[in-house]
Amino acid sequence: MQIPVLNGIYTDAAADFRTSYPRNLIPVPKGQGISTGYLRPGYGIAAAGAGPGIGRGGINWNGATYRVMGSKFVRVFPDGTVMTLGDVGDETTRVSMDYSFDLLAIAAGGRLYYWDGATLAQVTDPDLGVVLDVMWIAGYFMTTDGTSLVVTELTDPKSVNPLKYGSSEADPDPIVAVDELRNEAYAFNRYSIEVFQNVGGDLFPFQRIDGAEVPRGVIGTHAYTQYLSTFAFVGSARNEAPAVYLMTAGDSSKISTREIDQVLAGYSEAELFLCVLETCVDKGYQHLLLHLPDQCLVYDAAAS
Repeated sequence: MQIPVLNGIYTDAAADFRTSYPRNLIPVPKGQGISTGYLRPGYGIAAAGAGPGIGRGGINWNGATYRVMGSKFVRVFPDGTVMTLGDVGDETTRVSMDYSFDLLAIAAGGRLYYWDGATLAQVTDPDLGVVLDVMWIAGYFMTTDGTSLVVTELTDPKSVNPLKYGSSEADPDPIVAVDELRNEAYAFNRYSIEVFQNVGGDLFPFQRIDGAEVPRGVIGTHAYTQYLSTFAFVGSARNEAPAVYLMTAGDSSKISTREIDQVLAGYSEAELFLCVLETCVDKGYQHLLLHLPDQCLVYDAAAS
């Protein structure tokens, strides 16, 4: 797509040439006789209601929008009305959500909660351990405590058998997140990504697919997202500077420019651990949004 984008040039304190990208403007893939696209002001959010605290994450389940705001688990209606459904503790850290056929799971503050459409309940099985992230795959809810892959029982999602713990051991790096794509489980480690398939059995029901391992990992629990039928993530291999990558079959392809890499280099590892990647696909846009502590960077697959 040809879009008249004017990139500026400036120098930083180290007398290094830097690229200045358009700010608060987004490319639109729409022909109008001059080019096949143009720039317009960026979209935003219009506040239509008030919630009980800051937004910590949300999901759409069974045609309804659920969010965690502050310490409260809420439902948000189309007119902006917010209904409080329960309390998940903490008030600041981002939460993870996923759902099965009849349960919505919320990983918040190291704990796991289920919403069944009427009641919010915490999973209290001591074998569950600390919950950093949660996802649902093939009848199981899978979580991680940073070391192990933990699955709930097929017949009782509130129960965990410690004999069924799994691990991601191709590299001795901590697990930061778990997710599912094409019915395969992904363990996102700090310096590697491992892929598992469901094989059943009496112990851990997933088996590593050795040829699918990616030799780069994710820097934080929410520093990845499903994008373009795969995963995009902020991370690196060992002894590499963080960058933005698109996962490919057993490998990864860098999509961040030198300028974006320099922006990322301005943050500490702890700050980047808290960054958030999300996808916005709407009206011809294919946006990848990287939320940093003080700015948001946007990548558009249709215009890049």
